[in-house]
Amino acid sequence: MPVIQSSTTTRFNKEELFLKILQQEGVLVGVGDDGVALYASKSPKRVMSRFGVRHQSPIIVASDGFCEHTHFERHWLSLSQIAHKAMLVNISDMVAMNAQPKYALLSITLPTLSPYEVVEIAKALAQSAHRYNIQFIGGDTMSNENLAFHCTLIGTPRGKVLSRKGVLKGDLVFCTGRVGQSAYALKWLLNGGMISTSKRFARFVAPILRGDFIARIASFVHSGLDVSDGVFAELKRLGAINRVRFYIAHKKRMNAYQSGEEYEMLFSIAPRDKCRLLRLARSMRIPLEYIGRAGRRGQNLTPKVWH
Repeated sequence: MPVIQSSTTTRFNKEELFLKILQQEGVLVGVGDDGVALYASKSPKRVMSRFGVRHQSPIIVASDGFCEHTHFERHWLSLSQIAHKAMLVNISDMVAMNAQPKYALLSITLPTLSPYEVVEIAKALAQSAHRYNIQFIGGDTMSNENLAFHCTLIGTPRGKVLSRKGVLKGDLVFCTGRVGQSAYALKWLLNGGMISTSKRFARFVAPILRGDFIARIASFVHSGLDVSDGVFAELKRLGAINRVRFYIAHKKRMNAYQSGEEYEMLFSIAPRDKCRLLRLARSMRIPLEYIGRAGRRGQNLTPKVWH
């Protein structure tokens, strides 16, 4: 997810370098998607039962952080809004894999706060958990000068599990919603503005998750992920994993495609499924934006390095 830009002159992708070293050391397994599908046995494809051969259902695990001075400033939002958003950005990873979160492990660092403020945070977390039928089963609470949430969600698939691998040459790439509002809000805040009740700030305050829609289309989606670092950043990830490039359809939307913290769903489908997708989107009143097409050739995408 995007971070607040610092004044550091040297900019490089710290996450990419960190994970590369772990991979070289041979201890990195299942990292690269929004979450990971874990199986009880080493042969996840099929298991035997008294009723014959059946597919084994995996457990989906996803983890993310939401930290003061990195992802937010405390004066931007109320404590209730911050706690609610901390849960949503984690749930978004589960939605991206077409999974239903069931349990959460939460490690939270709390700065000096009044009892009322601690209660406000706890109640907001509980309300978000109730809304998505999640139960907290553990974690840790620590004192620190900054407010930070580190959440691990455990869930089950809602059907076909989606991953970032699977984009085929010729695939059409779509995004739910219309990205760009989060970047507008961040720029406004960094220039000293305050969040208002305007719809322009709604996505930044509380991302809109599309779990039911993703569950309906998952059967014919080739790959998908949520837009946490911007459409360009996510396309670059998809391109590297699937060895494809992307032709962007709307040149005037280039700036909007750098906007992070949108938490909309970016996915690819075969051209033959386009009409089916649009029918389902209309029936569920889900806005869609056509981003472009995957192929051997495409534009050079230069995403912002947010973290």
